[in-house]
Amino acid sequence: MKILLNNIKECFQKILKRSEFGKTSVCIIVSLDVDAICALRILTSLLNRENLQFRMIPVSGYSEMTEAIQKCGNMYKSIILLNCGNVYDMSEFVKGDIKFFIFDSHKPINHNNVNNEKSIYIIDDGMGQLEKCPDEEIKEMSDGDEDSIDDDDSGSHSSQIQRKQQQKLQRSLRKQLIQMHEDYYSQGTYYSRPSSTVVYTLAQQINHDCNDHLWYAILGLTDAYIHMRLNQKNYDIIFEELQNEVIRLNIHFEETQGDVKKIGGVFIENEYKFLLMRQQSLYNSMYYSSYVGTKLKLWKDRDNKRLEEFMAKLGIPLNEAKQDFRYMNQKYKQILKSQIAEVASKFQMDDILYRSFVRQSDTKIQIAASDMVYAVNAILEYPQALLSKQLMQHQCSEVIEKLKTSETAAKFQNFFCALDTLGSKSDDLFQQGVQMALEFQAALVDEANNLIENNELYPCKHFRYGILKNESPQQKKFFQHPQSLQKLALLLMDIYKEKGYKQSNKSVILVNQLGELFMVVGVVGGMSFSGQEKNQFGQYFIRKVQELNLQFRQDSFETSVIEIHKDDFPNFIDAITDFKKN
Repeated sequence: MKILLNNIKECFQKILKRSEFGKTSVCIIVSLDVDAICALRILTSLLNRENLQFRMIPVSGYSEMTEAIQKCGNMYKSIILLNCGNVYDMSEFVKGDIKFFIFDSHKPINHNNVNNEKSIYIIDDGMGQLEKCPDEEIKEMSDGDEDSIDDDDSGSHSSQIQRKQQQKLQRSLRKQLIQMHEDYYSQGTYYSRPSSTVVYTLAQQINHDCNDHLWYAILGLTDAYIHMRLNQKNYDIIFEELQNEVIRLNIHFEETQGDVKKIGGVFIENEYKFLLMRQQSLYNSMYYSSYVGTKLKLWKDRDNKRLEEFMAKLGIPLNEAKQDFRYMNQKYKQILKSQIAEVASKFQMDDILYRSFVRQSDTKIQIAASDMVYAVNAILEYPQALLSKQLMQHQCSEVIEKLKTSETAAKFQNFFCALDTLGSKSDDLFQQGVQMALEFQAALVDEANNLIENNELYPCKHFRYGILKNESPQQKKFFQHPQSLQKLALLLMDIYKEKGYKQSNKSVILVNQLGELFMVVGVVGGMSFSGQEKNQFGQYFIRKVQELNLQFRQDSFETSVIEIHKDDFPNFIDAITDFKKN
């Protein structure tokens, strides 16, 4: 059943109505991404306000989601899915009196979920193109009607003519519906409104909005934007909505004097498309920025002359630019703010600034939304085997003890650390996430440069592909996670766009050899901060492995990720060479 965004409180009312006092009636199944965890933070706060008991299950892919639902059995009245469930046929899991409530930015939504009027509730956020969703009931009705017409061979000549006309009409209708079905799914996968902003709308409608909830929605929006899941148009629409909320909820902060009284406040700020500028030097934040690095073509400038030229045009000495930004002379911080737009335009970086938000965490420190997103995302993607060691080295003992308390916590330690980072009043976990993010981004840039320098991206007709053989410690540490591999593929695509090569808009496929398996990731579309195009790789991969009768695994919620056996890869790559975006 489709629920409009402006009526989303209906979902919450249904969940409350179905709950049983003193029993755990709600199960929340949550994907391992920043937006989903932000949505979880808001949602659990709303449930706690109603004294509603719930269970929380993190899942990393379709098989874990399926297992979680099956284990739920009939124990719960309501199952809430955060950033998982939309693209799958959830009607397969419907049994008894269980109701599913899906908050998921992945699109397109499976038509069976939309057409199920009794047990599945999905949110029409206005960005999911649900008006194009095929109505399966109409298709079934048209099939049945034609069958009944075919069965009736009796009657006069005029009735036979009428019957043939009806048959022709039914065939035409069925053909239109089949075409509608194909058009709806062949467009590929894409993203719409972040789930955290949807759940924040729910908080507004039940009058439980506050700065904490607003901040989580901001982080979800920022996550979608900097990781290219939202185009500029949709980002601007949602930004305006949240900007109005920031003004409404923080007017008392703006009117007060002194930093102490502003602690906890959220403020609107123009943000640079640099990487974690407040957490390192200005120089490094620009060098390791995917946006700046590709625009200045730093992959072929080993002496960084272009970056030094940029600093010179700004009027910022290198010794100032290379020290920790927090300690950079205030004079040069002002120069950066006043001159950056003009100077950047001379280097074809007209959109080097974007509108965003910061939060006052204490009397001296403001945390940018993008910084928090980079930190939390790095924790989620950090190798699990190394995470405990990293936290132990930095005396995060409270977190370590929590991870020892249950098998689930140990298995999903990245998730629980990320969850704690978002809600912690302490700066320790955030700083650890920052260090992980800096480490990953350095590896990302180095890996992209190496692949380009060594000509390890092989051109096909409509895409390029490269293989990571897991021979270097860097590859083994940072590119086992599908999202990490996806980021590398997107960076490589941006580099080729800036190279200006013929067919520079080719898609990119990256392959990571994980023992006997090859993990394959396909990406399409836009530049950094501009949003991805609709990705048709997922459907195409499946069609080809089925045609070849290959064994495969497509478990990620990102359907453009597939795993196949290494011996099957040559046949697979040959089969997909004719891929072309619609």
